Amino acid sequence: SIEDRAVHVRPRASHATLQFARMALPAGVAAATAVLIVIAEERRTEGIVDVAAALITIVLATRTGLALYANFRLSEIDGRRARQFEALYEVGLAAAGERSVEDLLKLVVDQATSLARTDGAMVALAEPDRRFVIRALHKGGLPQLRESVGEPLAGLSLAALETRDLVVAERYDEHPLSTTQLHGIIKSAIAIPLIAHGEVIGTLAAYSATPRRFSPDTRRLVRLYAAQAAIAIANAQLLAETHRLARDDDLTGVMNRRSLMERLEGEIHGATRHGDILAVALCDVDGLKSVNDTAGHLAGNEVLIKVARVMRETVRVEDVVARFGGDEFVILLPRTGLLPAQALVGRIATRLREEGYHWAGVEQPVPGVSFGIAWFPEDGRTADALIASADARMYAEKAHVRARRASAAEGD
Repeated sequence: SIEDRAVHVRPRASHATLQFARMALPAGVAAATAVLIVIAEERRTEGIVDVAAALITIVLATRTGLALYANFRLSEIDGRRARQFEALYEVGLAAAGERSVEDLLKLVVDQATSLARTDGAMVALAEPDRRFVIRALHKGGLPQLRESVGEPLAGLSLAALETRDLVVAERYDEHPLSTTQLHGIIKSAIAIPLIAHGEVIGTLAAYSATPRRFSPDTRRLVRLYAAQAAIAIANAQLLAETHRLARDDDLTGVMNRRSLMERLEGEIHGATRHGDILAVALCDVDGLKSVNDTAGHLAGNEVLIKVARVMRETVRVEDVVARFGGDEFVILLPRTGLLPAQALVGRIATRLREEGYHWAGVEQPVPGVSFGIAWFPEDGRTADALIASADARMYAEKAHVRARRASAAEGD
């Protein structure tokens, strides 16, 4: 059944007349009852009075029933409005908080169903390449909806993107951009773009399992909710990016030096308390200066990005890769002994020999890398001591390689 019906506003005069009639009814009934009582005493018309009293009782009972029903409807409307304003409040509050983007998106789709009184909702966000991808889905009363998080945006929301305005499909299956597979599941839907600072950052859609008209009041609330949700999401994304820039190296995407030292100190503290070991591997990209001088800094940046990517793909989940500065990287290996650490750096060196960078239209091999490994607690009990020990071993390895190459050249 359609719950959202058009609201007919009565003229002020007729509304006042109706209210006066409602208040005057009990007084009129009381006056009629008094008159009947007087008549009954004077003319002995008890039968007529009994019938009239019964009719009056029916009228009063009906009036009471209507009043109770009206109060019930008012309380229902007030409760619905309270839930809708709570949804607006929660999202408005989130705009000033520090929720993660994922937590905020879950809140947005959950509260959207309460605000629009729908059975499900979906949020999609713009990716850096300007594609829109579904990021959150609330099935609610539509368990038949398949999991679509991570998929490209489709359906009614595309119309909202095209128009940059609210789109309503009272009959979902008749909308040209509706998803055919959902015609038997969704009866009505509403979609709206999420716009923050003049830019479309995403879309919000809500779905109903029963036919809906979405009254003007509901549409106004959805517009207000979408505006608040867009600002909250934009703020959360900005906060996440700020945290990322403070934690990660902007070029390679791995952890930066300051964050590494904080993490290393924490790992040392935990290893000291629990009697664990850990390894620190310092890596230097040999010949990066030569690449910068001959092929340019863009090619040098490509080399650094390739080295960081290979390291991230080779280490374990619990390991940490960080850019220590310039052409140096550090790998933190919790609970790792001598042989596993050496095996890991060996795999990284092998994989890097298969990587290349572009220069002058030709694929050039990535320069070699040198490693130095230090262990806690044997080589030091502080972050600085472990880094210094690994650095010394790395330069000793570099000297050994140069000496071996010089000896080979003399032999030739």
